[in-house]
Amino acid sequence: MWLITIVVMFAFSIIGSTPRAIQQPESITAVVADEPEIEAVVAIEEFVTPKGTMVEVHYSHYTPWVGGTNCANFQNGKCISNTASGQPWPNWLEIGVACIKEWPFYTKIQAFGKTWTCVDRGGKIRYDDFKYFDGIPWIDFLTAYPQVPYGTIITVEVLP
Repeated sequence: MWLITIVVMFAFSIIGSTPRAIQQPESITAVVADEPEIEAVVAIEEFVTPKGTMVEVHYSHYTPWVGGTNCANFQNGKCISNTASGQPWPNWLEIGVACIKEWPFYTKIQAFGKTWTCVDRGGKIRYDDFKYFDGIPWIDFLTAYPQVPYGTIITVEVLP
């Protein structure tokens, strides 16, 4: 019975964490009853929705130049792997991230006061984390120095 409970809780955590974008209309045109020739335009305020979708993620960072799990092809003391998008990883140092597969390559996110670009994937960059069971995706920042401790939940803005 406890196994069913865990599976149900896990399923709801994934379903409940799926980001949902809100479309913002530019204006609403209303026709006043009995007088169809009179129209009123009501502007929708900017505060209805942010520029992009705000998403909670687990923070991680990786360093291909040290090898190990950080680099798929490490030879003679150098990482010669490209990112999963086919780009050389040094071109994306301090601006690239490994994102979940649900976010297309070159999706842009805002975090730590700058824009980062999804150019990589990773074996542990996914929703179905079997350590935390919280349905919050992981993203892996290509940076020399961690911004926050590993696993910290941060909020990023997925830009349109």
